[in-house]
Amino acid sequence: MGAKITVDSASLMNKGLEVIEAHEAFGVSYENIKVLIHPQAILHSAAEMQDGAVLAQLGLPDMKLPIAYAFAWPHRLPKTFECLGLAFAAGQRGGLFPAALSAANEEAVSQFLEKKIHFTEIPKVVKLVLKQAETEFAASPSAAISLEDVLQADAWARQAAKTFKPNPSLPL
Repeated sequence: MGAKITVDSASLMNKGLEVIEAHEAFGVSYENIKVLIHPQAILHSAAEMQDGAVLAQLGLPDMKLPIAYAFAWPHRLPKTFECLGLAFAAGQRGGLFPAALSAANEEAVSQFLEKKIHFTEIPKVVKLVLKQAETEFAASPSAAISLEDVLQADAWARQAAKTFKPNPSLPL
């Protein structure tokens, strides 16, 4: 796995983005999307059908979970994995918020990989950008959003993420 997806996996931002993808691609309401962490990392996804049958995707894990457990111990969802909650919130808000979330996360992970911020500051960066986005643009899920709108929101969010001031007392 590459550096960015490894960080996104540890923070569960990858799952948050997949939640938004499932909502957008399949029209499933956020209330009907649940995230389950399978301790052995063999269960990758499951979908319950109308008749109650469950279709699951199983496979060998790509990375070890002890690192994730170390970050999360003793709590798990949703407080520990704040990025997952932020993704749900951005997806439910709609409009350009998912684009801002994705761009802010990419910038935050980049800053982390460059040792400019601490891992625990990734959700702080994303949260800061989403808070600023409330005044920067209004979410209008029913309004048509153009590719240009998404690209502008992406560029704005990346720039906004760069304004984050890391905590100097945290070791990098």
